[in-house]
Amino acid sequence: MSQKIIKPMRPLAITKELESKLLFPALVSFKLNGFRALTSQDGKFQSKSGEPFPSRALPSLFPALPIGVDGELIHGDPTAKDALAKTKAAVGSYQFPNTLTPKDLTYWLFDSHLVFGDAWARYQALKELYEHLPIESKANIRLLEKVKVSNLSQLKAFNEHALSLGYEGIVGSYIGSMYRFGESKLTDQSSWKMKPVVDEEFLVTGFEEQYQNNNPELRTPTGKLKRSTNSANLIPKDTLGALIVYSKRWGTCRIGTGFTDELRDYIWNNKHLVLGVNVTAEYYPTVSMDKPHALTFKAFRPDFDMLKPHR
Repeated sequence: MSQKIIKPMRPLAITKELESKLLFPALVSFKLNGFRALTSQDGKFQSKSGEPFPSRALPSLFPALPIGVDGELIHGDPTAKDALAKTKAAVGSYQFPNTLTPKDLTYWLFDSHLVFGDAWARYQALKELYEHLPIESKANIRLLEKVKVSNLSQLKAFNEHALSLGYEGIVGSYIGSMYRFGESKLTDQSSWKMKPVVDEEFLVTGFEEQYQNNNPELRTPTGKLKRSTNSANLIPKDTLGALIVYSKRWGTCRIGTGFTDELRDYIWNNKHLVLGVNVTAEYYPTVSMDKPHALTFKAFRPDFDMLKPHR
């Protein structure tokens, strides 16, 4: 008999326009950028899509998982720029990568989908559950602490604090809300997130080569530096210049930043492995966009972590 798939609570993105509609008091915490992981009643991990993680090392790393909890798997410092990429390597590979340290993979607890109660009651139950975990389990299982805020001013102060520490934003819940299986709504505010940039999933459909521009530098009448794009002086560098990607929302887009030189070379030399793969990119939203501005590569998104339509 197959294990029942748990539909995780999915946070609603809070924009500037929605800030005034937030309900208080609220429980807020730092936003973690790893891989969502829930535990079933038999204490096994499930990704947010309902599929198991490919890693066969997880059972030995987490032998005493609490049942019915909601959390995030992160390798190393949650505020590190490469935290998502390292976590993907740690949980997305059949064998644990020898370039990473197993003890640095941490499961951060932030909710319980089995406790019947509002956000405050669930958090109190989660704290008690965590306190009673075996001491050896707490080496790589931690509780994500939550703070109660009573108004928008306190919320913004907490958000600024989170950003100053290197987190990408905050996550919150109306204190009286119940656990919602699926996407949270503005009416219930069971889960919402606030961050200055937007993450989105794209499908890789093509590649652009990077060129060395040997055209002379020019200045516009306003003093802005620019170069001619005369193709005679564009020298191919035999490495990736940009990923061509597609999403239903934006259509075809281009991701040209966020890559290391090593990653550019790897993608260019292994295009057959990358074509058709999902990637996460971030951009800064503006009031009016035909396309997302300054798309920046964050990480490859494996199939096991992609949400699939329910049939």
